[in-house]
Amino acid sequence: MGNVFPGMDLRSFRKSPGLVVTIVLLLALGIGANTALFSMFSDVLLRPVPGASASAEFVRVRRTLKGKVQGNQSYPDCRDIQQQTRTLDGLAAERLVPLLFSGSPAQIIAGAIVTGNYFQVLGVKAAAGRLLGPEDDLVPGGHPVVVVSEAYWRGKLGRDPGIVGRKLILNGHAFVVIGVAAAPFEGVEFGEATSIWLPMMMVREVMTRNPTYGWLTERRAGWLTFYGRLKPRTTLRAARADLDIIARRLELSYPESNAGRGFQVSAHANMSPEQRAGAMDLLVLLSVAVCIVLLITCGNVACLLLARAAARVREMSIRLALGAGRWDLMRQMLAESMLLGIGGCALGLAIAPQLLLLFQKSWSPGGLSSSSASILDPWSLGFALGVSFLAVLLFGIAPAWIAATVDLSSALKASSPQTGRTRGWLQRGWVIAQVTLSVALVAGGSLVLRSMQKVLAIDPGYRADQVVMASMDLSILGYTAERGTQFYLNLAERVAGLPGVRSVSLGKSSPAVDWSDRVVAFREGETPESGRTVSTDMNIVAPAYFRTLGIPLAAGRDFNPADRAGSQAVAIVSKTLANSLWPGENPIGKKIMAMESRAAPESLMVIGVAADSRYRSVLQEPSSLLYVPLAQNYDSIARLMVSVNGAPSSFKATLRHAIEQANPDLPIRTLDTLPEQVTRSLWRRRAALWLLTLFGVLGLTLACAGVHGVVAYSTMQRTREIGIRMALGADRASVSGLVVRQALKLTGIGIVLGLPIALWSKPLLASFLYGAGSLEPVLAAVPLLFGIIAAAASFGPARQAAAIDPAITLRQE
Repeated sequence: MGNVFPGMDLRSFRKSPGLVVTIVLLLALGIGANTALFSMFSDVLLRPVPGASASAEFVRVRRTLKGKVQGNQSYPDCRDIQQQTRTLDGLAAERLVPLLFSGSPAQIIAGAIVTGNYFQVLGVKAAAGRLLGPEDDLVPGGHPVVVVSEAYWRGKLGRDPGIVGRKLILNGHAFVVIGVAAAPFEGVEFGEATSIWLPMMMVREVMTRNPTYGWLTERRAGWLTFYGRLKPRTTLRAARADLDIIARRLELSYPESNAGRGFQVSAHANMSPEQRAGAMDLLVLLSVAVCIVLLITCGNVACLLLARAAARVREMSIRLALGAGRWDLMRQMLAESMLLGIGGCALGLAIAPQLLLLFQKSWSPGGLSSSSASILDPWSLGFALGVSFLAVLLFGIAPAWIAATVDLSSALKASSPQTGRTRGWLQRGWVIAQVTLSVALVAGGSLVLRSMQKVLAIDPGYRADQVVMASMDLSILGYTAERGTQFYLNLAERVAGLPGVRSVSLGKSSPAVDWSDRVVAFREGETPESGRTVSTDMNIVAPAYFRTLGIPLAAGRDFNPADRAGSQAVAIVSKTLANSLWPGENPIGKKIMAMESRAAPESLMVIGVAADSRYRSVLQEPSSLLYVPLAQNYDSIARLMVSVNGAPSSFKATLRHAIEQANPDLPIRTLDTLPEQVTRSLWRRRAALWLLTLFGVLGLTLACAGVHGVVAYSTMQRTREIGIRMALGADRASVSGLVVRQALKLTGIGIVLGLPIALWSKPLLASFLYGAGSLEPVLAAVPLLFGIIAAAASFGPARQAAAIDPAITLRQE
């Protein structure tokens, strides 16, 4: 019989093409979704930095202060670690910077200023010319050279064959291209593709906002990201101990700048531990959801194959009678299942790229959606084959076992009751398992949905629905503080006169994003050591800021044109800040002292109190906030904020045109609406909600199909029994109720088993939940939903059962 099943497989498939197509499509969906998610998972969390050699050896070194991570570091500390480390085979430093590429129109290019050993430490190869080396990083301003990425060279520079030696005007300075970094390297930081690299010694030409600052000498300056490569056979633990020793030496040598400071060493240099943890939470959650969908899919396929095996009982019996062994029958059935699995795997790999794009659309636009995951890499292909094999085992063993254990004498006479009972038990078991998993999946999605509803109901303290924003930086065009202030105020006045504009203002920062400016505030006449102090965020804003964003003023007045340079320095405080410094008092007219880093404290008169708002995140309680006027505190970076009538997205083109008219050489760094910015700040929860809803609906649909299939098949098998019942007086309603009760019974068992799993999975959802502490509404709604679905799934079989003619049924018997 060794040559029986290869030919028989294809003939048996030709007898039921519809069933084969259905099974392959179901498997393709489950395998494709798992493969797409695995590709994203490996690209985000497992795959080393593309284009770098042995990048699994990379570490990220961050600065800490009294055990709390501060992040970026100083250039002098970088030099000291390079000279003193015994565990790192090189340490490189990087700062991502936007660069103005002169042209028409002006462009902002993603650049990076790096130490001369950057490419050596990373092990990046050159596609043309040479890469930066230590010799390019010796004299400040001495080597105006750059390296471009191969992607930028091919895409934006037209694959210019004379790229090496070509001059590029960046931030108004001429730089010579000395080489092209070979693809796929586009930097280390995940989600931040870099196009141009410049040597560290060109810092004055790159850091245009404060070119005279001591970037290369100031140890307090935290502006660089450190990447190191572990020496061979060196552990992460040894590297941490090594840098702890270096930190203590620096603290003794430079107590004014390095007191209490240390270094945190972490693996996976392309992401910070916090970014990695956030991505891990979401990817693990989605991996569980996709695996549940695959298991439900396997349940459907197993039920279909069990029904197919029942239809082939007589065929299998004849084969046994003709001399086939039971192992031969099982091998044939498993081979057929394997062919179905291969078909599902092939089709799954074909649709996986589209599913990957679907998944990526749910991620943060500037984050994981920039992933370059490939479905056809060896890891993803191996994963797809492994999933296909496991799926075949899940759905193929039971039908193969039933075919091999068929009772020969009973099957040849009619059918095997024993086999029928076993088959029915297995089908019902698979359906219960499908419902159980679907209940857990839908309950989890319902929890995230309830949480998102609570998030959307939060009053952030500002009006975001009709505000459009444009972010700019005048430093790259060399504006002085006086010229820059006047340009911004004139631009705001120009835009205010456009049709459909309600209000216009400017702010250095805007809600729902992290802040960079923090100051220590205390009352006049006190000191940070002896008095009441508050660490607070500070924003630089123009007049009408509060009206534009819809933030009420609880007391006092707004800034006005009289609050300019040379006049009394003023400030507006948030309600939380006012209560912290002057509890129970009226702060209007009082003086507040604000101190930034090493600068001397500045005395500001409080002229207003603004209502609290959730600036850092809509999920965080309002924190203290200090507002100071733009005309007295110029910063080259500003966001032009425009409150409009109608949809803010429709005003983007008008706003861009107005800025280009004001200065055609000024590039717009970002142009978006405030609702878009708030939405991006909630991307993890929205991604979880969107994808869990998708998988929940899919799982629910598959479970419904499973219930319908089993009930329909069971009804067909019980035609004689139903005919007898009706002949003995049973009415059509009772017969229909019999079928519906069977569906409700199977579903009820699944609900009872699924809800505890939902309870158990709640900790997995904890990081995505806000204000959704109880499961009571879910425990009530999900069983009701599945009960309705089960009743609907049994409607067709129940109507068919009620239509059975007992006379015809008994006559056939």
